[in-house]
Amino acid sequence: MTCSRIQDAIINGNTNTGKNACATGGTTEGERATVTPFDPKDLGQYPGRYWSEELETQYTILLRDGKLIADHAHHGEIALTPAAKDQFRGGTWFMPEVKFLRNGAGAVTAMTLGGSRITAIRFDRR
Repeated sequence: MTCSRIQDAIINGNTNTGKNACATGGTTEGERATVTPFDPKDLGQYPGRYWSEELETQYTILLRDGKLIADHAHHGEIALTPAAKDQFRGGTWFMPEVKFLRNGAGAVTAMTLGGSRITAIRFDRR
């Protein structure tokens, strides 16, 4: 990956100073992240009620017309757009990212909401 000094300052605060660091305007190497693509057949695994102890609130995930919707008593319905396996995007500032979590058997047991300044607020499936 080739980086400019401006990108490095924004992303790393100019703290990346290794021999291949972006801070030098050079190249940095790393492992490529693997993203599992979204499979529409998985949609039926997500609907349910999800409760956050931290926020003391609940979202109900609905499957309507082949699309997921997060329904909340105060925020109403929020459409969730697939991004990757178990990962969705919401169109609101407080729910830009939704990640569903699975147990060892592969069952969806929770979801986290976050993005920007809010990260990984957990909602357990009830």
